[in-house]
Amino acid sequence: MRVGIDVLDADRMIKISKNEKHLSQVFNSNEVEYFKDSNNYLPRLAGMYCAKEAFLKALGIGVRNGINFQEIEVG
Repeated sequence: MRVGIDVLDADRMIKISKNEKHLSQVFNSNEVEYFKDSNNYLPRLAGMYCAKEAFLKALGIGVRNGINFQEIEVG
């Protein structure tokens, strides 16, 4: 097992949060509802995105190789 740190561009998360089409490609409806209910939603959104990416890395398949981000639910 290896340990790593993910760094995510805050401006990218702001763009994703404002684009409903992109949100629906990355997050399922439960996740969108979860972070939109938060007053401090951008850190929550970024954390959910990084968790999905880390899960794919842990499987050893990386991003965009067989599993869609929507198939991974972070709660």
